[in-house]
Amino acid sequence: MSEHTHASSSETAATETPRVVEGRFECPEGLVVAVECLGRSYPTVIGEQALTLKFPSTPEDPSRSQSNLVAPESHYAYPPRRTDSDHELPDWGSISHFSAGIPQSARVAMVGFTFTTTGTDEDASHTCEMIEGDLDNWWERASMWLDIYSELNLLRHGRRKPGILGARYSAYLQHADGKVKPVSWTSHGIFRFPRLIQLPSLEELTTSFRAAGEGAVLPQEWQYLRDARSWLEAGQTRRAVIDGCTAAEVALTNQLDRLLRSTDTAVKSELLLRCPGVAELGKLVRALGGITASRNRLEEKLAKVRNLAVHAGAEPSIDVATLALEVAAEAVEHARPLAQLHSTI
Repeated sequence: MSEHTHASSSETAATETPRVVEGRFECPEGLVVAVECLGRSYPTVIGEQALTLKFPSTPEDPSRSQSNLVAPESHYAYPPRRTDSDHELPDWGSISHFSAGIPQSARVAMVGFTFTTTGTDEDASHTCEMIEGDLDNWWERASMWLDIYSELNLLRHGRRKPGILGARYSAYLQHADGKVKPVSWTSHGIFRFPRLIQLPSLEELTTSFRAAGEGAVLPQEWQYLRDARSWLEAGQTRRAVIDGCTAAEVALTNQLDRLLRSTDTAVKSELLLRCPGVAELGKLVRALGGITASRNRLEEKLAKVRNLAVHAGAEPSIDVATLALEVAAEAVEHARPLAQLHSTI
């Protein structure tokens, strides 16, 4: 693996005057945000460095033909755009959805960042190296929170096949006039129009970046629920209901642990041994005064679906799997409400 030097050092002495360091990094595929989130700054910590993320803005007069996002304001003046393709300005993203001609959401392809330093050039280089080294871990934490707050599915389990399998399929034939032309036919491919999804709000985007900067990760039950939703989005319903039921079981077990906090350890262990499945765990939670999904929903809509998937290899329908995950989410939300998660960071 070759090492790349991004800048040369000409100044080695520290200075009392703060200097601005600014840069940018590419976003992983799939970061779509509401237009209200564009053109804003978000504080976070990456590589132990407190910095500010800067999102691109909408174009001055956005339209379907003029939808490229505009780079955020920079501290320094940069050379104008050159004509050769090797020095094209970066792609900051584009408007992804219009409604009545008004932009509603955008795909963000690039994010700017900035921080100040009073150290030497070598110090700044070291800090930038630390940021680069932590970017993947930081994004993994941020994407956890964003997936739970929205339907972005940044986890992308079992990535879906293209909407048209033959999108790049073509054929050519030499005609009677000697010219080679494309063969035309009526395509029977099925095109899947992208569905509208729930996007993170401005507050949720801010909270997710802050949580990632503070090193916060989702509790285990919420991570399993995220996995389940991603499998469902990919159409892999068997995996979805298995992970969904696991999320509910972990959530209910943790809920019982809190409800039985003052109970003798031996008694607690015996009670849990008598709860072999999610329905029994839910029954005990309710008996102890806790709130969770009903026994009928836990047993009929989740546990039985999961058992068929595990023991019979059944692939439930999308509707059945969707309902199972709704029940799992209900159990997880009652056990550990999403709104309270960040209060524990």
